[in-house]
Amino acid sequence: MRRPITMTSLKKLIMENLPSNNTKPTAKQDLVTSCAGDCTALELGFSVNIFDHALSSLVSEQSVVYFSDRDVRATQKGITQYIY
Repeated sequence: MRRPITMTSLKKLIMENLPSNNTKPTAKQDLVTSCAGDCTALELGFSVNIFDHALSSLVSEQSVVYFSDRDVRATQKGITQYIY
């Protein structure tokens, strides 16, 4: 049985799936696939709607820059806040 994922946990998963070298873009779909796989391995619930909300929240707090569907990048602020 899957447990529900918290917004904080999903934000952390998103940040962990973005390269800490923010010169490399990551496609949004690749990020969704990676996070969904992590949630499956951790037996956590996942939905694209919740993912979109978490990603939007990360953009609002300036932890992620969303240039386009093909170019999502972590900021140094986000790396420091969620990874280290």
